[in-house]
Parts: sequence; structure tokens; C-alpha cells
Amino acid sequence: MMRRSVLAIAGIAAACSLSSARAVACAVSHENNVVARQYDAIIIAVIESAEDVGGPDCVDQRGCVEHPDWRPWRATARAGSAVAGRADAPNYSFERIGPFHPCAHAEPVARPAAGQEWVLYLRRPMQGAGLAVAASYPLDIAQRFDRRFQRRR
Repeated sequence: MMRRSVLAIAGIAAACSLSSARAVACAVSHENNVVARQYDAIIIAVIESAEDVGGPDCVDQRGCVEHPDWRPWRATARAGSAVAGRADAPNYSFERIGPFHPCAHAEPVARPAAGQEWVLYLRRPMQGAGLAVAASYPLDIAQRFDRRFQRRR
């Protein structure tokens, strides 16, 4: 009986481990795809302000998950150093309003804090328009999957 309990616990632990590993692999794959896209500019920006723009986002059909890191938010950041290309404005606004891509992150990305450095991947949405934020990550997360930032550690 004791042996069955130990085997059952080991089996559950292994299943959880595999599920967690798959989630992380999925997130890394998604983030690598984001980095591989073509951008008109990539900059490091400093968050000037951020605010919640609603309640928790619903992540499945059963209801909303009350996790503060999944709350929709909007931020404004001051353009800083360019890693590729050139910023065309002094400030950029961006948001996470959901629904979130199920593979987007190994962990939720919390609302930015004033003074925090973020990487902004910028694209020109249409001919003649200014650059807009196509993807955004805190610098410490970008350093994990984008080689351009690994030397900044």
C-alpha cells in the first residue's frame, strides 16, 4: 500500500513537471517567434506611468481568474536607447488588454512600474504612419530570449 502511494505521488509530480515544462517551452517558442519578426525599430524605454484599465481578464470559459498580474493595463514610456532602427517619437503608449495568447509568457507580465526599463518592438502599421508598439517586454524578460539584450546583463 505504501509503495502504491509513493508511486502515485511520483507519477503526479512527474505529470506536473511535464506540464510545467511544456508551458515554459510553449512560452519560449512564442517569444522566440516574436523576436524573429521584422521590426522598424527596437528600443529600451523607461516607464513614465501605468494604470489598470479594467478587472481581471477571463482566461477560460469557466470564468475569470483573479490574478493581479493578468489585469488589463495601459502604460506610457519615454523612448531611450535604440538597439535597432530609430524611435520616431519621444513617448510610446502600449497596453495588455487581452485576451492573452495562451503561449505568451512562462509567467504573467505584471503592470509596469514607473522607472522600469522595457523593450519596445516598434513597427510602422501603415505607409506614412508613425511607429507603434507591436510587442513589449520588461528588459529582464527580454534578456532571457532576445540575444540583443543578453550582453546588457
